[in-house]
Amino acid sequence: MFGGRRKRKAAAKKTVSFGEALETSVVKKGANMAVLTTGSALVGDKGPSHMSVDIAETSDIEDGMEMLGSGDEADEETKASGKDSSVDQLEDRIKKKHAILTKRAQEGKVPKIVKGKHLYRPAASVMRMTEEEINGMRMRMQDIKVKGVECPAPVARWSQAGLPGNLLAVLDHMKWTKPTPIQSQALPVILSGRDMIGCAKTGSGKTLAFLVPMLRHILQQEPRRPGDGPHALVLAPTRELVCQIGIEFQRFESVLGLSHVCVYGGADVAYQIGDLKRGTDFVVATPGRMIDILTTNAGRVTNLQRCGYVCLDEADRMFDMGFEKQIKAILQALPPKRIMVMFSATFPRSMEGLARAVLHRPIEIVVGGRSIPAANVDQYVEMITTQEKLGRLVSLVQGALLNSPQKL
Repeated sequence: MFGGRRKRKAAAKKTVSFGEALETSVVKKGANMAVLTTGSALVGDKGPSHMSVDIAETSDIEDGMEMLGSGDEADEETKASGKDSSVDQLEDRIKKKHAILTKRAQEGKVPKIVKGKHLYRPAASVMRMTEEEINGMRMRMQDIKVKGVECPAPVARWSQAGLPGNLLAVLDHMKWTKPTPIQSQALPVILSGRDMIGCAKTGSGKTLAFLVPMLRHILQQEPRRPGDGPHALVLAPTRELVCQIGIEFQRFESVLGLSHVCVYGGADVAYQIGDLKRGTDFVVATPGRMIDILTTNAGRVTNLQRCGYVCLDEADRMFDMGFEKQIKAILQALPPKRIMVMFSATFPRSMEGLARAVLHRPIEIVVGGRSIPAANVDQYVEMITTQEKLGRLVSLVQGALLNSPQKL
């Protein structure tokens, strides 16, 4: 009793925080129905309005669970105030640490983030292209339209983007012979250090369009030290999309010597906290769970001080699902000098104001028109049981990977 804190190995039931509950409630909106589409799947079932998750507590993560297990009292306070307490806590912590980070930066203790011209070395053939040749190339690539000043020319081959040999070797091994239209224009823009808005239909290769520049960015940075946060962050609206992006990253990480962590609700947060504490190069997360992680244990689980690359995938869906406040709070925790990109299958004009509020002089790339759902996507509705959901999802993903892995 008096010999120190006893390790608790039994699993304990804890109530998830507001951020995760919001995320889970959105995913579970369609009761007893699975909507299966090309490249993604949302599976819903009936569930109580107050979700709970089994979390295996061990001594090394107990302190990190205080926010995720705040209990009924915190829930009632959140309901009474009408605000997301996790978001408010993150905003308060950012304000308190701003002066400390500024002082560290002046003393040279915060590592410099390498970006922009240091990353992009276009091939000589690309640099010799005239404006007329560039416009003709964009026209042939599904009529690419760009908006913004000093937009780099598109590339026709991976080798023209100035990528390192080990990254080119993985692309060649995967039989990805040449970039798709959105990849051809997005790579030089992002590698040049520019913020970007990318709009292309489902199945056009948007995932690889932000993963390849992200990998190049990570490889250029200084090695991680103990306690350092990730070099890159991708936010996605659903756990299914988070896992899909993680699968794509796995194709590269063993060859390049990198690591990643998927952070999302509905899974054992203890393992996610453990992986983040050990350190990682890349985090892909849903906004609700990422807010929880950043506020857990007074922010000591991980930090975004070295995160110089940020991507909002399916950005329109995240804002439609009510994650605007969470996203803005997360962005406040990032360093001011960063590369930030938004990708989406549709990009309604109502999103432009929000996008330009968080992006700096962005270049907008539109492939095949904007705000138009892909005409070649068929939607199927299947009535399945809870036990059948995982197996059906796995079979769909495996089939898509075998048929056209480049377009995921």
